[in-house]
Order: sequence, then C-alpha cells, then structure tokens
Amino acid sequence: MLLSPARLFSKISKLDWYRTILHTWVDEYLDARSMRVLDVGCATGYLTKYVFSKGHQVSGVDVSRRMISRAKKENSRTAIDFKLCNENELPFQKESIDLVLSASVINITSNPAEFVEQVFRVCKRDGIVSFLYPVSGFTDADLHQSVRELGISDFSKAALMAWHRSAPKLSINEVEQLLLEAGFEQIKSKQFFQGMVVSVSAKKTGLKREL
Repeated sequence: MLLSPARLFSKISKLDWYRTILHTWVDEYLDARSMRVLDVGCATGYLTKYVFSKGHQVSGVDVSRRMISRAKKENSRTAIDFKLCNENELPFQKESIDLVLSASVINITSNPAEFVEQVFRVCKRDGIVSFLYPVSGFTDADLHQSVRELGISDFSKAALMAWHRSAPKLSINEVEQLLLEAGFEQIKSKQFFQGMVVSVSAKKTGLKREL
C-alpha cells in the first residue's frame, strides 16, 4: 500500500539510522541555556519535538499542509508552535531566533539563495544556522557498502535507498558559498552516515557585508 508523504515521513522518523543522524547533528548546538529554535522543513515534527524535549522554545514550519496537520496532531500535548509557510517567507521577526535548523530543505527549495537570506534575517547576532542534506558525490556503490556495513534491511533499507535515489543533492562548496554571500561567517561542515549526508553550519556575527 502506498503511503502519503506525511505518513511516510512519520514512519521514517521512527527509524534508528534516521534518528541517530538527527540527534548527532543537533546535539552539538543544544547547549544548557534555553534558546529560541526554528526548525525549517519540520515535516511531521519529530526533530521539533526532540529539540523541545531538551528544554528549548521551538517552532516548526513546513510548506505542506498535511505535514503540519500531522505534526500538530502528534504533538498536541506540547507547547510547540507549528506554522504553515514557505521557507522563503518565514513569518518571524528580524533577529528573533538563536538557532535555525533545517533538514533536507536547502537541496530542494526553488530559490536557495533567497532561503538563506531569510534565515539570515531571522537569525540573531551570534546565532547559529545549520543545514543538513544529502551531499553530491555519494554514489550507489557507496550506499550499498554502507547498507552492508551497518546491517540495514527491510523498510529501513528501502527508505534509505529511496531517499538516496530521489533526493536532489548539493555539494558542500555550494552551500558554503550561499552562507558566505548571505553574510554568515565561521562556516564548517560535518559528515554523517559514512558521507551520504552532511551538515553545513555557520554563525551570524553581524550585519550582512557587501561582497
């Protein structure tokens, strides 16, 4: 039986390999102080809820009405703020967010430069942004080797293969350049899942510079 995107993402969010990637990625930035966090492309809200469970004030936004509807339903007992919006029109005040997280959006948005500009606008000075996405250059052979080494099978393997083969990919350099042009500094990258997925993160240290 075919699953709707909302139900599929809900199932994927329960897979160990997916949760491990997300937790390892965001734990680096979730420090002891309470922060205002924005999850762009929150889907059904798994990552948003995880950040909330760590004691932070968090909002999740997504362009899909069904995703947001399911996120609200699955997190109805929390104080998480879920909003339906386009990633290039974030409904938040200038310099209001301490930490912006976004998984698998920078590689699919129709205008990545505009998206990064929006993130720069809402990010506080000294705030952090981090994008997680499948990186270009990771091949089918690389994936098959990873699947064997990690012992992944059944639905988990099928979901991973589908993500690898269907998701648009970007290089690290492409995303680093977008961040630099928007005005971010202290840019760094990190590999996950044996190089299939990367995060590119940066800090907003001041106003946008003219390049």
